Amino acid sequence: MTNNPERKARKKLREKRAKYEKEPSETLLGEIQHWEGRLETLLKCKIDKKKKKIEKMDNVEKTDDEILNEALAYNKKHMDDPDVLENQEIMKKRRKIEKERHYRRIEINRMKAKKTEDFQKEISDYKKGREEFETMKRKAMTEIMEKENINKYEASKRFKEEYDKHLEYTRIIQEISKEHECSKEEAENIFKQVVTQMRANPDPVPE
Repeated sequence: MTNNPERKARKKLREKRAKYEKEPSETLLGEIQHWEGRLETLLKCKIDKKKKKIEKMDNVEKTDDEILNEALAYNKKHMDDPDVLENQEIMKKRRKIEKERHYRRIEINRMKAKKTEDFQKEISDYKKGREEFETMKRKAMTEIMEKENINKYEASKRFKEEYDKHLEYTRIIQEISKEHECSKEEAENIFKQVVTQMRANPDPVPE
Protein backbone atom coordinates (compact mmCIF):
# COMPACT_ATOMS: atom_id res chain seq x y z
CA MET A 1 0.00 0.00 0.00
CA THR A 2 1.21 3.49 -0.77
CA ASN A 3 0.03 7.07 -0.87
CA ASN A 4 2.07 7.77 -3.99
CA PRO A 5 1.08 5.27 -6.70
CA GLU A 6 2.43 7.54 -9.43
CA ARG A 7 5.96 7.38 -8.01
CA LYS A 8 5.66 3.62 -7.68
CA ALA A 9 4.50 3.29 -11.30
CA ARG A 10 7.41 5.42 -12.52
CA LYS A 11 9.89 3.36 -10.50
CA LYS A 12 8.48 0.07 -11.77
CA LEU A 13 8.56 1.38 -15.34
CA ARG A 14 12.22 2.39 -15.00
CA GLU A 15 13.14 -1.00 -13.56
CA LYS A 16 11.32 -2.97 -16.27
CA ARG A 17 12.82 -0.86 -19.05
CA ALA A 18 16.33 -1.28 -17.63
CA LYS A 19 15.87 -5.06 -17.54
CA TYR A 20 14.39 -5.07 -21.06
CA GLU A 21 17.37 -3.12 -22.44
CA LYS A 22 19.74 -5.78 -21.11
CA GLU A 23 17.64 -8.86 -21.94
CA PRO A 24 14.61 -8.15 -24.19
CA SER A 25 11.65 -10.52 -23.82
CA GLU A 26 7.93 -10.57 -24.57
CA THR A 27 7.15 -10.91 -20.85
CA LEU A 28 9.08 -7.76 -19.93
CA LEU A 29 7.57 -5.89 -22.87
CA GLY A 30 4.09 -6.78 -21.59
CA GLU A 31 4.98 -5.58 -18.09
CA ILE A 32 6.34 -2.31 -19.51
CA GLN A 33 3.10 -1.72 -21.41
CA HIS A 34 1.11 -2.53 -18.25
CA TRP A 35 2.96 0.06 -16.15
CA GLU A 36 2.85 2.61 -18.98
CA GLY A 37 -0.93 2.29 -19.09
CA ARG A 38 -1.19 2.50 -15.31
CA LEU A 39 0.97 5.64 -15.17
CA GLU A 40 -0.95 7.23 -18.02
CA THR A 41 -4.24 6.64 -16.19
CA LEU A 42 -2.90 8.24 -13.02
CA LEU A 43 -1.42 11.23 -14.82
CA LYS A 44 -4.53 11.93 -16.90
CA CYS A 45 -6.56 12.67 -13.77
CA LYS A 46 -4.09 15.26 -12.45
CA ILE A 47 -6.26 18.32 -13.18
CA ASP A 48 -5.85 21.81 -11.78
CA LYS A 49 -6.71 21.52 -8.11
CA LYS A 50 -8.66 24.80 -8.20
CA LYS A 51 -11.02 23.35 -10.82
CA LYS A 52 -11.48 19.63 -10.32
CA LYS A 53 -9.91 16.88 -8.30
CA ILE A 54 -10.64 13.42 -7.02
CA GLU A 55 -12.15 13.65 -3.58
CA LYS A 56 -10.10 11.87 -0.94
CA MET A 57 -11.17 10.97 2.57
CA ASP A 58 -8.88 12.42 5.21
CA ASN A 59 -6.78 10.06 7.27
CA VAL A 60 -7.66 7.05 5.06
CA GLU A 61 -4.83 5.07 3.53
CA LYS A 62 -5.81 3.68 0.11
CA THR A 63 -4.37 0.82 -1.87
CA ASP A 64 -2.84 1.30 -5.31
CA ASP A 65 -5.87 -0.38 -6.91
CA GLU A 66 -8.31 1.90 -5.07
CA ILE A 67 -6.48 5.00 -6.23
CA LEU A 68 -6.25 3.59 -9.77
CA ASN A 69 -9.98 2.84 -9.82
CA GLU A 70 -10.72 6.39 -8.67
CA ALA A 71 -8.52 7.71 -11.45
CA LEU A 72 -10.30 5.51 -14.02
CA ALA A 73 -13.70 6.65 -12.78
CA TYR A 74 -12.63 10.28 -12.86
CA ASN A 75 -11.23 9.99 -16.38
CA LYS A 76 -14.42 8.31 -17.60
CA LYS A 77 -16.62 10.99 -16.03
CA HIS A 78 -14.55 13.87 -17.39
CA MET A 79 -13.32 12.23 -20.61
CA ASP A 80 -14.57 15.13 -22.75
CA ASP A 81 -13.22 17.92 -20.54
CA PRO A 82 -10.65 20.11 -22.34
CA ASP A 83 -8.06 19.78 -19.57
CA VAL A 84 -8.39 15.98 -19.52
CA LEU A 85 -8.06 15.85 -23.31
CA GLU A 86 -5.06 18.15 -23.15
CA ASN A 87 -3.39 15.94 -20.54
CA GLN A 88 -4.15 12.90 -22.66
CA GLU A 89 -2.48 14.45 -25.71
CA ILE A 90 0.56 15.42 -23.63
CA MET A 91 0.82 11.87 -22.33
CA LYS A 92 0.65 10.41 -25.86
CA LYS A 93 3.54 12.62 -27.00
CA ARG A 94 5.53 11.84 -23.86
CA ARG A 95 5.02 8.10 -24.29
CA LYS A 96 6.09 8.29 -27.91
CA ILE A 97 9.28 10.16 -27.00
CA GLU A 98 10.06 7.78 -24.14
CA LYS A 99 9.50 4.71 -26.34
CA GLU A 100 11.74 6.08 -29.09
CA ARG A 101 14.43 6.88 -26.53
CA HIS A 102 13.99 3.45 -24.96
CA TYR A 103 14.42 1.57 -28.24
CA ARG A 104 17.36 3.78 -29.25
CA ARG A 105 19.11 2.76 -26.04
CA ILE A 106 18.42 -0.90 -26.81
CA GLU A 107 19.88 -0.52 -30.30
CA ILE A 108 22.93 1.33 -28.95
CA ASN A 109 23.50 -1.43 -26.37
CA ARG A 110 23.19 -4.06 -29.08
CA MET A 111 25.70 -2.24 -31.28
CA LYS A 112 28.13 -1.90 -28.37
CA ALA A 113 27.76 -5.60 -27.54
CA LYS A 114 28.28 -6.55 -31.21
CA LYS A 115 31.37 -4.32 -31.44
CA THR A 116 32.81 -5.87 -28.28
CA GLU A 117 32.00 -9.36 -29.55
CA ASP A 118 33.65 -8.69 -32.93
CA PHE A 119 36.75 -7.25 -31.23
CA GLN A 120 37.04 -10.25 -28.90
CA LYS A 121 36.67 -12.58 -31.88
CA GLU A 122 39.46 -10.74 -33.73
CA ILE A 123 41.75 -11.10 -30.69
CA SER A 124 40.83 -14.77 -30.35
CA ASP A 125 41.42 -15.44 -34.07
CA TYR A 126 44.78 -13.61 -33.93
CA LYS A 127 45.92 -15.64 -30.91
CA LYS A 128 44.77 -18.87 -32.51
CA GLY A 129 46.51 -18.01 -35.79
CA ARG A 130 49.67 -17.06 -33.92
CA GLU A 131 49.69 -20.32 -31.97
CA GLU A 132 49.13 -22.33 -35.15
CA PHE A 133 51.97 -20.48 -36.88
CA GLU A 134 54.39 -21.07 -33.99
CA THR A 135 53.46 -24.77 -33.91
CA MET A 136 53.99 -25.05 -37.66
CA LYS A 137 57.30 -23.17 -37.39
CA ARG A 138 58.66 -25.46 -34.66
CA LYS A 139 57.66 -28.55 -36.61
CA ALA A 140 59.20 -27.24 -39.85
CA MET A 141 62.45 -26.25 -38.12
CA THR A 142 62.73 -29.70 -36.53
CA GLU A 143 62.31 -31.32 -39.96
CA ILE A 144 64.91 -28.95 -41.49
CA MET A 145 67.46 -29.65 -38.72
CA GLU A 146 67.02 -33.41 -39.10
CA LYS A 147 67.03 -33.37 -42.91
CA GLU A 148 69.94 -30.96 -43.43
CA ASN A 149 71.82 -31.72 -40.21
CA ILE A 150 72.12 -28.07 -39.20
CA ASN A 151 71.71 -26.20 -35.91
CA LYS A 152 68.65 -24.33 -34.72
CA TYR A 153 69.91 -20.91 -35.83
CA GLU A 154 70.61 -22.08 -39.39
CA ALA A 155 67.27 -23.90 -39.44
CA SER A 156 65.53 -20.66 -38.42
CA LYS A 157 67.18 -18.83 -41.35
CA ARG A 158 66.19 -21.60 -43.76
CA PHE A 159 62.62 -21.53 -42.46
CA LYS A 160 62.42 -17.76 -43.04
CA GLU A 161 63.68 -18.19 -46.61
CA GLU A 162 61.10 -20.87 -47.35
CA TYR A 163 58.31 -18.96 -45.62
CA ASP A 164 59.11 -15.79 -47.60
CA LYS A 165 58.89 -17.85 -50.80
CA HIS A 166 55.53 -19.19 -49.63
CA LEU A 167 54.22 -15.66 -48.99
CA GLU A 168 55.42 -14.50 -52.42
CA TYR A 169 53.77 -17.53 -54.05
CA THR A 170 50.51 -16.79 -52.21
CA ARG A 171 50.63 -13.16 -53.35
CA ILE A 172 51.16 -14.18 -56.99
CA ILE A 173 48.29 -16.70 -56.88
CA GLN A 174 45.98 -14.04 -55.44
CA GLU A 175 46.94 -11.60 -58.20
CA ILE A 176 46.35 -14.22 -60.92
CA SER A 177 42.99 -15.15 -59.35
CA LYS A 178 41.95 -11.50 -59.26
CA GLU A 179 43.16 -10.71 -62.79
CA HIS A 180 41.54 -13.77 -64.41
CA GLU A 181 38.54 -13.85 -62.03
CA CYS A 182 39.10 -17.51 -61.26
CA SER A 183 39.42 -19.81 -58.27
CA LYS A 184 42.61 -20.52 -56.35
CA GLU A 185 42.99 -23.93 -58.00
CA GLU A 186 42.63 -22.43 -61.50
CA ALA A 187 45.15 -19.69 -60.63
CA GLU A 188 47.65 -22.34 -59.46
CA ASN A 189 47.24 -24.23 -62.76
CA ILE A 190 47.89 -21.01 -64.73
CA PHE A 191 51.00 -20.36 -62.62
CA LYS A 192 52.28 -23.91 -63.25
CA GLN A 193 51.75 -23.51 -67.01
CA VAL A 194 53.70 -20.23 -67.03
CA VAL A 195 56.56 -21.76 -65.04
CA THR A 196 56.64 -24.82 -67.35
CA GLN A 197 56.80 -22.58 -70.45
CA MET A 198 59.59 -20.48 -68.92
CA ARG A 199 61.62 -23.60 -68.18
CA ALA A 200 61.02 -24.99 -71.67
CA ASN A 201 61.96 -21.70 -73.35
CA PRO A 202 64.63 -20.02 -71.25
CA ASP A 203 65.85 -16.61 -72.36
CA PRO A 204 69.06 -16.82 -74.41
CA VAL A 205 72.22 -15.85 -72.56
CA PRO A 206 73.56 -12.60 -74.07
CA GLU A 207 77.01 -12.90 -75.63
